[in-house]
Amino acid sequence: MRDKKGIGDLDKFIEALGFFESALQACNEVVKTTQDILKDKKAQQDKLEHIKNELKKLKIQKGKRDSFEAQKRRQKALELLNSLKDELNKIDNNIKVLDDKLQTLRANKKPDIKVINSYLRALNLTKYSVNSDYQLIINQKIISNDDVRMVLSDGEKTTLAFAYFLARLKLFYNKGSLKNLVIVIDDPITSLDDSRIYTTSYLVAKINQEIAGEILEKEEDKAQVFVLTHNHVFMTNIIRILGKYASYQQISRDNDRLIFESKDKVAGYFDTFYMLLFKDVIKFANEENLVEDYNRALNNGNKIRILLESFIKTNFISQFIANEYTQQHTFTDKTLEEIINAISAANKTHKFKSDLFSQSDYDIVDGNDLKKKLIGVIKGLHMDSHGSIADFYSQHKISLSEVQKFAKIAINAMNALNPNQVYFYIEASKNE
Repeated sequence: MRDKKGIGDLDKFIEALGFFESALQACNEVVKTTQDILKDKKAQQDKLEHIKNELKKLKIQKGKRDSFEAQKRRQKALELLNSLKDELNKIDNNIKVLDDKLQTLRANKKPDIKVINSYLRALNLTKYSVNSDYQLIINQKIISNDDVRMVLSDGEKTTLAFAYFLARLKLFYNKGSLKNLVIVIDDPITSLDDSRIYTTSYLVAKINQEIAGEILEKEEDKAQVFVLTHNHVFMTNIIRILGKYASYQQISRDNDRLIFESKDKVAGYFDTFYMLLFKDVIKFANEENLVEDYNRALNNGNKIRILLESFIKTNFISQFIANEYTQQHTFTDKTLEEIINAISAANKTHKFKSDLFSQSDYDIVDGNDLKKKLIGVIKGLHMDSHGSIADFYSQHKISLSEVQKFAKIAINAMNALNPNQVYFYIEASKNE
């Protein structure tokens, strides 16, 4: 057993005990403080959780309220939109009604009588005028509307309508509104004589100046004017007046296609019907890789027929005018023989030769060969009979390649008869 000893130094013991008691007290205080802090932290956590839950509830409530308000606003917006659409439709309908009324008023609004009468005088209808009731007066005598159709010629009707058209343009348009205007004039010279064609073409060429009442320098101030015509005299006058200050287009048809050909480079020169025929026939004669087509054969055969007849009657008219029309025969041995003899007598150096298409079946070597091959074309295309080369009910159908052979012989025959003319027509055909 160990020996038990007592406290050796009481003072030190008491001092140490006091220290430990103080330390214990301090620890207890720390423990208590920690416990208080933990309790407070839990309370704070509970409070925070409560606040979060409350906030979540508030958000849900706000979301519900916002959704309801948004739906209410959307519904109100839709109602407003529908109301505005209804108002817009009413406004559109009112505008349409007003526009219809305006169009009716414009249609019923008549141009100044003085302007109409001034154009009638300008268009060489000096004996014609319109009175205050817009009745036509001829030599101071009123013509009733029922009698106008019988009294006026087609040319006078055309001129009267054009004068009224010009007066209406001046009624509704002026210098300031011209740039928004498009004018289309379609053959305003139907059945007119040469003097009226001239005056009409002058007014058409100067139509911007007529409406504005002055010369317009700037192109952007002018109306766009489209003039359509089949009349070469009228078009020649337009070209002479306007020259390079207009654009010229020639419209032709190729089966179902419309072909626009610019004529600006030749100062607006337009092909005659004869020139168009010549172009078509020589183009067909030079065509390669033909695909048989009876309709094309029929069409091109008729073109060859018309071209040859036009060529012969244009170049050798004296052979025909001596006889009555019923006695005129373009495609007979006698007629061709007389033409060949007349050319030989007038020009002993003339040689009836042509090898524009040089194959032996097509070329022409002399007058006899010319007559023989031309007669072959005439017989082949039934040109010695009345009407078309063939019709759709005929059992005899000419192939496209056979018709092309006739085209080549026809061009060679024309060249053998009048090489100068054919040369220039061929050159013109190259300017496509």
